[in-house]
Amino acid sequence: MIIIDNREKASQVPKLLERLQVPFNFSTLDVGDYLIGQEICVERKTIDDYISSLLSGRLHQELYKMSYTYELSYLAIIGYPSVALQMRNLSRALIISSLVGTAFKRAPDGKMGHISLLAPLETEYDFALSLKFLYKKYLEQKPRLPSFTKINIPDEDRLVYILSAFPNIGEVRAKKLLSKFGTISNIANASVQQLAEVIGEKTGLNLFLWMHKTYTEKKDEEKTKNTLR
Repeated sequence: MIIIDNREKASQVPKLLERLQVPFNFSTLDVGDYLIGQEICVERKTIDDYISSLLSGRLHQELYKMSYTYELSYLAIIGYPSVALQMRNLSRALIISSLVGTAFKRAPDGKMGHISLLAPLETEYDFALSLKFLYKKYLEQKPRLPSFTKINIPDEDRLVYILSAFPNIGEVRAKKLLSKFGTISNIANASVQQLAEVIGEKTGLNLFLWMHKTYTEKKDEEKTKNTLR
Protein backbone atom coordinates (compact mmCIF):
# COMPACT_ATOMS: atom_id res chain seq x y z
CA MET A 1 0.00 0.00 0.00
CA ILE A 2 1.19 3.53 -0.82
CA ILE A 3 0.21 6.28 1.61
CA ILE A 4 -0.29 9.66 -0.07
CA ASP A 5 -0.17 12.93 1.82
CA ASN A 6 -3.47 14.82 1.72
CA ARG A 7 -1.77 17.80 0.08
CA GLU A 8 -1.16 15.68 -3.01
CA LYS A 9 -4.88 15.26 -3.74
CA ALA A 10 -4.78 18.23 -6.09
CA SER A 11 -2.13 16.62 -8.30
CA GLN A 12 -2.77 14.14 -11.10
CA VAL A 13 -0.69 11.43 -9.42
CA PRO A 14 -3.49 9.69 -7.45
CA LYS A 15 -5.60 9.35 -10.62
CA LEU A 16 -2.59 8.01 -12.50
CA LEU A 17 -1.87 5.47 -9.76
CA GLU A 18 -5.48 4.34 -9.94
CA ARG A 19 -5.10 3.80 -13.69
CA LEU A 20 -1.89 1.85 -13.04
CA GLN A 21 -3.77 -0.30 -10.49
CA VAL A 22 -1.52 0.68 -7.58
CA PRO A 23 -3.27 0.52 -4.17
CA PHE A 24 -3.13 3.72 -2.11
CA ASN A 25 -4.75 5.64 0.72
CA PHE A 26 -4.65 9.28 1.78
CA SER A 27 -3.31 10.43 5.13
CA THR A 28 -1.37 13.29 6.71
CA LEU A 29 2.37 12.70 6.48
CA ASP A 30 4.84 14.61 8.63
CA VAL A 31 7.72 13.80 6.27
CA GLY A 32 7.57 13.37 2.50
CA ASP A 33 4.66 13.21 0.07
CA TYR A 34 4.40 9.44 -0.44
CA LEU A 35 5.15 6.51 1.83
CA ILE A 36 5.66 3.03 0.43
CA GLY A 37 4.91 0.22 2.85
CA GLN A 38 5.50 2.48 5.88
CA GLU A 39 9.24 2.25 5.17
CA ILE A 40 10.24 4.14 2.00
CA CYS A 41 9.72 7.89 1.84
CA VAL A 42 9.27 9.74 -1.46
CA GLU A 43 9.31 13.54 -1.83
CA ARG A 44 7.91 14.93 -5.10
CA LYS A 45 9.04 18.30 -6.43
CA THR A 46 8.71 20.12 -9.71
CA ILE A 47 11.99 21.65 -10.89
CA ASP A 48 10.67 25.10 -9.87
CA ASP A 49 9.84 23.81 -6.37
CA TYR A 50 13.29 22.28 -6.12
CA ILE A 51 15.09 25.49 -7.06
CA SER A 52 12.94 27.57 -4.69
CA SER A 53 13.56 25.23 -1.76
CA LEU A 54 17.28 25.16 -2.57
CA LEU A 55 17.58 28.95 -2.57
CA SER A 56 15.51 29.37 0.60
CA GLY A 57 17.47 26.74 2.52
CA ARG A 58 14.30 24.69 3.05
CA LEU A 59 15.66 21.79 0.99
CA HIS A 60 18.42 21.04 3.49
CA GLN A 61 15.86 20.79 6.30
CA GLU A 62 13.59 18.52 4.25
CA LEU A 63 16.42 16.17 3.36
CA TYR A 64 17.51 16.04 6.99
CA LYS A 65 14.00 15.01 8.09
CA MET A 66 13.85 12.30 5.44
CA SER A 67 17.23 10.85 6.42
CA TYR A 68 16.43 11.15 10.13
CA THR A 69 13.08 9.34 9.84
CA TYR A 70 13.59 6.67 7.17
CA GLU A 71 16.41 4.30 6.20
CA LEU A 72 15.63 4.80 2.52
CA SER A 73 14.12 7.85 0.80
CA TYR A 74 13.74 9.14 -2.75
CA LEU A 75 13.69 12.72 -4.00
CA ALA A 76 11.76 12.86 -7.28
CA ILE A 77 12.14 15.91 -9.50
CA ILE A 78 9.71 16.50 -12.35
CA GLY A 79 10.85 18.66 -15.24
CA TYR A 80 14.13 19.78 -16.73
CA PRO A 81 16.23 22.64 -15.33
CA SER A 82 17.06 24.51 -18.56
CA VAL A 83 13.97 26.73 -18.78
CA ALA A 84 13.73 27.26 -15.02
CA LEU A 85 17.39 28.32 -14.88
CA GLN A 86 16.99 30.78 -17.74
CA MET A 87 13.96 32.40 -16.11
CA ARG A 88 15.83 32.81 -12.81
CA ASN A 89 19.20 33.63 -14.36
CA LEU A 90 20.92 30.93 -12.31
CA SER A 91 24.02 28.85 -12.96
CA ARG A 92 23.49 25.29 -14.21
CA ALA A 93 26.46 24.23 -12.08
CA LEU A 94 24.56 25.30 -8.95
CA ILE A 95 21.70 22.89 -9.66
CA ILE A 96 23.90 20.02 -10.83
CA SER A 97 26.08 20.36 -7.73
CA SER A 98 23.01 20.32 -5.52
CA LEU A 99 21.53 17.27 -7.24
CA VAL A 100 24.79 15.33 -6.93
CA GLY A 101 25.10 16.38 -3.29
CA THR A 102 21.67 14.97 -2.46
CA ALA A 103 23.05 11.43 -2.36
CA PHE A 104 25.59 12.51 0.26
CA LYS A 105 23.09 14.19 2.58
CA ARG A 106 22.65 12.03 5.65
CA ALA A 107 21.35 13.00 9.08
CA PRO A 108 23.97 12.68 11.85
CA ASP A 109 21.34 11.08 14.10
CA GLY A 110 18.04 9.19 13.88
CA LYS A 111 17.89 6.56 11.10
CA MET A 112 20.79 8.20 9.22
CA GLY A 113 19.05 7.00 6.08
CA HIS A 114 20.19 7.16 2.47
CA ILE A 115 18.48 9.48 -0.06
CA SER A 116 18.36 8.53 -3.75
CA LEU A 117 17.47 10.81 -6.63
CA LEU A 118 14.71 10.14 -9.16
CA ALA A 119 15.45 12.62 -11.95
CA PRO A 120 14.85 13.84 -14.48
CA LEU A 121 11.21 12.81 -14.79
CA GLU A 122 9.44 14.59 -17.62
CA THR A 123 5.80 14.24 -16.49
CA GLU A 124 3.64 13.26 -13.53
CA TYR A 125 2.90 10.03 -15.38
CA ASP A 126 6.62 9.22 -15.28
CA PHE A 127 6.54 9.86 -11.54
CA ALA A 128 3.46 7.67 -11.03
CA LEU A 129 5.15 4.91 -13.03
CA SER A 130 8.23 5.26 -10.81
CA LEU A 131 6.04 4.82 -7.74
CA LYS A 132 4.53 1.68 -9.25
CA PHE A 133 7.97 0.14 -9.83
CA LEU A 134 9.18 1.19 -6.38
CA TYR A 135 6.12 -0.44 -4.81
CA LYS A 136 6.67 -3.59 -6.87
CA LYS A 137 10.33 -3.79 -5.84
CA TYR A 138 9.36 -3.21 -2.22
CA LEU A 139 6.94 -6.17 -2.30
CA GLU A 140 9.55 -8.40 -3.96
CA GLN A 141 12.32 -7.58 -1.50
CA LYS A 142 10.39 -6.97 1.72
CA PRO A 143 11.64 -6.77 4.38
CA ARG A 144 15.20 -6.57 3.07
CA LEU A 145 16.02 -2.87 3.09
CA PRO A 146 19.58 -1.56 2.96
CA SER A 147 21.32 -1.34 6.33
CA PHE A 148 23.91 1.34 6.86
CA THR A 149 26.89 1.40 9.17
CA LYS A 150 26.64 4.20 11.69
CA ILE A 151 29.02 6.99 10.78
CA ASN A 152 30.92 9.04 13.34
CA ILE A 153 30.00 12.62 12.48
CA PRO A 154 32.43 15.36 13.63
CA ASP A 155 31.02 17.73 16.23
CA GLU A 156 31.56 20.64 13.85
CA ASP A 157 29.27 19.04 11.26
CA ARG A 158 26.63 18.34 13.92
CA LEU A 159 26.62 22.03 14.83
CA VAL A 160 26.09 22.94 11.17
CA TYR A 161 23.21 20.44 10.88
CA ILE A 162 21.50 21.81 13.98
CA LEU A 163 21.82 25.47 12.98
CA SER A 164 20.96 24.89 9.31
CA ALA A 165 17.57 23.46 10.36
CA PHE A 166 16.34 26.95 11.24
CA PRO A 167 14.15 28.53 8.50
CA ASN A 168 16.09 30.21 5.67
CA ILE A 169 19.49 29.39 7.20
CA GLY A 170 20.81 26.35 5.36
CA GLU A 171 24.33 24.98 5.37
CA VAL A 172 26.17 28.00 3.91
CA ARG A 173 24.72 30.54 6.33
CA ALA A 174 25.13 28.13 9.25
CA LYS A 175 28.88 27.87 8.54
CA LYS A 176 29.19 31.66 8.25
CA LEU A 177 27.47 32.14 11.61
CA LEU A 178 29.57 29.51 13.36
CA SER A 179 32.77 30.95 11.87
CA LYS A 180 31.80 34.36 13.22
CA PHE A 181 30.38 33.48 16.66
CA GLY A 182 31.99 30.11 17.40
CA THR A 183 29.10 28.50 19.29
CA ILE A 184 25.33 28.19 18.99
CA SER A 185 25.09 29.78 22.44
CA ASN A 186 26.88 32.89 21.17
CA ILE A 187 24.59 33.00 18.14
CA ALA A 188 21.51 32.76 20.37
CA ASN A 189 22.79 35.64 22.50
CA ALA A 190 23.77 37.84 19.54
CA SER A 191 21.81 40.98 18.74
CA VAL A 192 19.85 41.46 15.53
CA GLN A 193 22.51 43.88 14.31
CA GLN A 194 25.30 41.39 14.94
CA LEU A 195 23.42 38.64 13.10
CA ALA A 196 22.58 41.02 10.24
CA GLU A 197 26.28 41.71 9.67
CA VAL A 198 26.74 38.03 8.79
CA ILE A 199 23.50 36.90 7.11
CA GLY A 200 21.65 40.13 6.26
CA GLU A 201 19.06 42.16 8.10
CA LYS A 202 15.91 40.22 7.16
CA THR A 203 17.38 36.75 7.80
CA GLY A 204 19.15 37.97 10.92
CA LEU A 205 15.91 39.30 12.40
CA ASN A 206 14.08 36.09 11.52
CA LEU A 207 16.76 33.94 13.20
CA PHE A 208 16.76 36.20 16.28
CA LEU A 209 12.99 35.78 16.63
CA TRP A 210 13.25 32.00 16.29
CA MET A 211 16.06 31.84 18.85
CA HIS A 212 13.86 33.67 21.37
CA LYS A 213 10.54 32.06 20.49
CA THR A 214 8.63 30.58 23.45
CA TYR A 215 7.44 26.99 23.20
CA THR A 216 3.71 26.56 23.76
CA GLU A 217 2.33 23.05 24.10
CA LYS A 218 -0.68 22.36 21.90
CA LYS A 219 -3.97 21.66 23.64
CA ASP A 220 -4.64 18.45 21.71
CA GLU A 221 -1.27 17.11 22.80
CA GLU A 222 -2.17 17.89 26.42
CA LYS A 223 -5.48 16.05 26.03
CA THR A 224 -3.64 13.02 24.67
CA LYS A 225 -1.32 13.03 27.67
CA ASN A 226 -4.23 13.25 30.09
CA THR A 227 -5.92 10.35 28.34
CA LEU A 228 -2.81 8.21 28.60
CA ARG A 229 -2.65 8.87 32.33
